[in-house]
Amino acid sequence: MGGLKLKPDVGLEDVDPADAAFFMLPGGDMWQEKSFPEIEALLQRLHEREILIGAICAATLEIVRAGLTQGIRHTSNSQAFLKAAVPDYNDDRFYVDELAVTDRKIITWATLGQRDTYEPPKLVGRDNQRIAHPIGAALQVAERKPFSQEAVAVV
Repeated sequence: MGGLKLKPDVGLEDVDPADAAFFMLPGGDMWQEKSFPEIEALLQRLHEREILIGAICAATLEIVRAGLTQGIRHTSNSQAFLKAAVPDYNDDRFYVDELAVTDRKIITWATLGQRDTYEPPKLVGRDNQRIAHPIGAALQVAERKPFSQEAVAVV
């Protein structure tokens, strides 16, 4: 993403949901190019264990592909974006046109590039309460597990 190169400490196959507190998918064009079944499977395992999962921009596509928006309020770059990239997307009634939304341990962020005007990011919670900052919200909704480098996985 943007030419930034990362060397992961752990491979996807080594991520243990029992050791995770938060899993973040950063945005980028790769999510629009294809799906990643191994990531979808990991997302499903993490969600079953109620691990906090975040996705930014096009990474929200992988959340949809993994089936994690079924019955869960979410956002993305737009509804049209989701429908174009994931033809069987049918969670329209749970789509929220906001920059960030959290529901049942899933946090989705839209890209600012899709918006006409900039507003400071606000997260809309399940009860439509606005939370000041997405990362602060992540800490509020996460289980009170201690956060450490080992407990946070970013793809």
